[in-house]
Amino acid sequence: MTGRKNGLVALVQKKLEEEGVEEAIALHCIIHQQALCSKCLPCDNVMSVVVKCVNQIRSRGLKHRRFRAFLEEMGSEYGDVLYFTEVCWISRGNVLKRFFELREEVKAFMEKDGKAVSELSDHKWLMDLAFLVDITHTLEKEFDHRFADFKTHRATFQIFVDPFSFDVQDAPPVLQMELIDLQCNSDLKAKFREISGKADMHGQFLRELPPSFPELSRMFKRTMCLLGAHICVKSYSPP
Repeated sequence: MTGRKNGLVALVQKKLEEEGVEEAIALHCIIHQQALCSKCLPCDNVMSVVVKCVNQIRSRGLKHRRFRAFLEEMGSEYGDVLYFTEVCWISRGNVLKRFFELREEVKAFMEKDGKAVSELSDHKWLMDLAFLVDITHTLEKEFDHRFADFKTHRATFQIFVDPFSFDVQDAPPVLQMELIDLQCNSDLKAKFREISGKADMHGQFLRELPPSFPELSRMFKRTMCLLGAHICVKSYSPP
């Protein structure tokens, strides 16, 4: 599909160029790319222990305050451990890195609290932890490069989600005048607000804009082709 010379995307782009047609937009899997990739990492044995420790420390206010005071007494570079968020893959790397740097402090605190964690004394487990810290840091940089195409089309997706709230000055010049006219159209604005959150009606509204918005209509239709059968109407936040 994506071979640089003979992949489908490359061949389609070449044909469009020969025909003098505008270049097509090609994006890899839109929904939670990083989260999907992270599923390939064999990290359950490490993450389960890290999350358990972090939850035990931060789940109760008194224990959490004691831990922070403990770090301060030990002159630690950091003042706390970080929570892990399943939805945001990058948080996995941040949590692991902070936990690794505080591993001795966490171990001492858990032992002092009467809840020693055997893995924190297991050399092999600590090696797995160090490996994951390193690889998640390497992958974070790779993701920034690999999925940079989404950032290129950030404005397009945000306009698609809500053209009435988008700052006209941030829109491509070819769309600015039409966006001004659209945002000043009280009838269209009211209709758009009525169908807010309804994916099928959202797409229908964008497809059926009046002929006075040719560039916006064209852009919306191209975006819907990218999304296929699934129309995303939530706030767009690129990875």
